[in-house]
Amino acid sequence: ISLDTLSEKLHLAPQYICQLFKQNTGQTVVEYINAERISVARHRILTEDATLYEIAESCGFSNYNYFSNVFKRLTGISPAAYRKQVEK
Repeated sequence: ISLDTLSEKLHLAPQYICQLFKQNTGQTVVEYINAERISVARHRILTEDATLYEIAESCGFSNYNYFSNVFKRLTGISPAAYRKQVEK
């Protein structure tokens, strides 16, 4: 999902959506979407044998480096380290 998709579906300007979202949730649309994607990625890392690249892509990240950076920013640990930690 993207802000443009939301804008089209809701028939509202992207800037207005961002303003309303921030006022009501305290976070930006992108922050929320990324947090949800990382939540799904964490679950998939725990339950699937897919590569981290495949998991990143299946969670909506077309760029693995961006996925890794977002994952680390939100969890404090890289996806690879998270997987290793879980395997112990």
